[in-house]
Amino acid sequence: MERVILEEREVVKLGCMLARPIRPKDISEHLLVDFRTARRMLNKLCDKGWFTPIVNGTQIRQYQLNTELLKYLL
Repeated sequence: MERVILEEREVVKLGCMLARPIRPKDISEHLLVDFRTARRMLNKLCDKGWFTPIVNGTQIRQYQLNTELLKYLL
């Protein structure tokens, strides 16, 4: 399986385990990747519909896991 797909799966798993909105810092600490790489992963998952960015003013610091898609994981 491709590394990209495995990393995306890990990000979704981490989002489920945290039970709160996920931050790029959470991913960078968990997967030992750069902050920008973590943010890029979250943006890709937002494009795929797995996460929704939480906008705070003009900045996005957290991402909410799309609970509608969780039924496909179970």
